[in-house]
Amino acid sequence: MNFSEIIHQPKSEYSYAYNEDTLNLRLKTAREDVTAVEVLAVDPFNWVPRNDGSGIYDFDKQSVVRTFMKKEQETLEHDCWFVEITGIPSKRTKYCFVVENAEEKYIIGCHGKVPYTLDESVLYNLFNYFNYPFINEEDLYEAPNWVGNTVWYQIFPERFCNGTPNDDRDVLPWGSDELDGAEKKFGGNLAGIIQKLDYIKSLGVTGIYFTPMFASPSSHKYDTSDYFTIDKEFGNNETLGQLVEEAHKRGIKVMLDAVFNHCGFYHPFWQDVLKNGTKSKYIDYFHILDKEKPIFDGEIKDGVPQEIYLCWNSMYILWWRNWYGWWRT
Repeated sequence: MNFSEIIHQPKSEYSYAYNEDTLNLRLKTAREDVTAVEVLAVDPFNWVPRNDGSGIYDFDKQSVVRTFMKKEQETLEHDCWFVEITGIPSKRTKYCFVVENAEEKYIIGCHGKVPYTLDESVLYNLFNYFNYPFINEEDLYEAPNWVGNTVWYQIFPERFCNGTPNDDRDVLPWGSDELDGAEKKFGGNLAGIIQKLDYIKSLGVTGIYFTPMFASPSSHKYDTSDYFTIDKEFGNNETLGQLVEEAHKRGIKVMLDAVFNHCGFYHPFWQDVLKNGTKSKYIDYFHILDKEKPIFDGEIKDGVPQEIYLCWNSMYILWWRNWYGWWRT
């Protein structure tokens, strides 16, 4: 059995609450390597008294829910298995997988693989079970009805179409290899996307998912400096409004990607921290390693610490001084 191709991750797209009573589980195995997958799921706190006067409680093995997964699809490299887990009223769930083929049968848990056995100390060893702590109603996501039938088309605005090729922006000829990295810009903008909406519709697309387009110095715009303003290289807020209006006329929904778990160096909150250190009112907005030490003790030019700026130019990030960055410290 090819264990290296058995893939599962708890609390992810492989393990999530479908509704207030249902936990959906997925597992991948190597193509045609496994003939059956069974899930053992249980409330880990389901212990019952012996009722013999001893006051001892035992794990309720009878409450374990055993369900076989269905092979929902095949890829070139994997078989993809799926199951809905119901029947656990407490909404607290621990689970493991029992995978088998003609020659082998194993228990797959969070700490590794174990040969299948009827020994209850192994079969019901909850320390080797994956954990879904609780189905919280607040965590459930209910997608709008139209999402299920939407054909999405993702657009990286800077690389899609330059709708204003004769303006005064300093951009490279389309397809140029002159530069590399986040500074490489060809001039794609919202005007170009508007011009291509009929083409996009002709593909059968009913929804466009845009990567970030708010103000940022990079081509990818994931280092946002202003969450309320469309980057001037793409147009402006009014241009976005026009794009949405024209897309809706063609029956195309619009979804924007926004990055809120980190921001760019030029965001005014971070600039204030660089300038004022622990006296900044935004200091607790960021993950500072040691508030007793300077945030940065080197030279800052145009809002960027120079050691880091030089590292970016050479495609390396060697350190982040006294704060956590989105990638590393």
